[in-house]
Amino acid sequence: MIINGLSAFSQINDANTQPKENSPLSRLGLGNLTPQYFAVSAGFGGMTAAYRDKYSVNPFNPASIAAMRMTAYEIGLYAKNNDVKTGAGNQKSWSGGLNYMALGFPTYSVINEILDRKPREIRWGMAFSLMPYATTGYNINSISKSPNADSVVVANYFLGSGSTYRFLWGNGVVYKNFSAGANIGFLFGKTTAIRQLALSSILGNSYVDNFNDDYSMRGFAWNLGAQYDIAIGAKPKVGEKDKQKHVILGIFGNPTTPFTTTSNRVYNRIGLTTDTISTFTDKKGKGTLPAEIAMGVMYENGVNFKAGVEYKMVNWSGYKNDAKPDALRDAGQLSLGIEFIANKNKLTGIDEKVRYRFGYRTGKDPRVVNGTQVSTWAATAGLSFPMRVGRGSQISYLNLGLEYGKLQVKTLSETYFRINCGFTLNDNTWFLKRKFN
Repeated sequence: MIINGLSAFSQINDANTQPKENSPLSRLGLGNLTPQYFAVSAGFGGMTAAYRDKYSVNPFNPASIAAMRMTAYEIGLYAKNNDVKTGAGNQKSWSGGLNYMALGFPTYSVINEILDRKPREIRWGMAFSLMPYATTGYNINSISKSPNADSVVVANYFLGSGSTYRFLWGNGVVYKNFSAGANIGFLFGKTTAIRQLALSSILGNSYVDNFNDDYSMRGFAWNLGAQYDIAIGAKPKVGEKDKQKHVILGIFGNPTTPFTTTSNRVYNRIGLTTDTISTFTDKKGKGTLPAEIAMGVMYENGVNFKAGVEYKMVNWSGYKNDAKPDALRDAGQLSLGIEFIANKNKLTGIDEKVRYRFGYRTGKDPRVVNGTQVSTWAATAGLSFPMRVGRGSQISYLNLGLEYGKLQVKTLSETYFRINCGFTLNDNTWFLKRKFN
């Protein structure tokens, strides 16, 4: 296989189908599954089941939304360097852009709760989020001689692009030590796949087959989650609540989810004449997204240290798609991570210290190449920098996550370096009830 810029593909190589990245594996299934975590946990191994934070949104386990004590607007950007290697060579490419947007908030005023000295027994948080679910992007070709005729050269050109997005509305409620939540929303996107088969011989005979497919998908998305907070060790003194040690148990998941597709196809052959092989427009189809479940445990030593482990299972063997059938296998992923504050300077408030994160994950990707399932691993690191934005009392964060990983089978490997950058802007004045004496 040769991977290059496809100069011979110019007749259908237009701006509407140009991929953002070159990943041959994205031809399979829904494409490359987008990391399902925000920048704040990207350096933490990407754990989300037991992760919670009062300043940031974690929409993946909706139960964690109940732990928010600030309104948080989040936006994430990313840049990715991909190095694809095959037996015939390798190619590097850069891609990047907007990664996610989210808005989360408690449905009450924390300031009023403090001033009234009436802690709430039940707390309710809400969040809205928009993020990619999967992306397709490849630009590859394969050139060889026909095994039946030495004078015939066979060239296959492949070009694909597209994205699937997920919008979620999440709600989480906490009562005492137990949190529960639910996300509802929808899935949507469009994918285009083009293949060109060219045959030519030294006798001058040649013809080209063009295969153009595209499909859009729509579907309902939802999941449920829960977290349980176990306080351990001695009860802290008055005014030292942030020093309490905790173990957080977290779980979220969903059953199989149906979706619908609308497909278009144009297949033709160009030789001495142009013949239409197959064509249709707006063909309706159905599909099923897999069931998944994620479970995690997080240990918190006050606000200075966190360590956790998480395992996620996705039943991709149950995936179906009339518009683009593919045989996938069940996938699992194990993640580990730690977070700590290194600066112990007491003159600086605990919320104004830099947080450092490190993590690792390993597992199986659902896609299969020549009968072998793709394996994957990644090492991560991250930082959270506190910032004061707007009014002096408002603390916000710049979150950076670095990720170095690999997807591999015997004949193909993709090594990547990904930079995740997220901005969390906080505000504690929503729903504030002002009183005048």
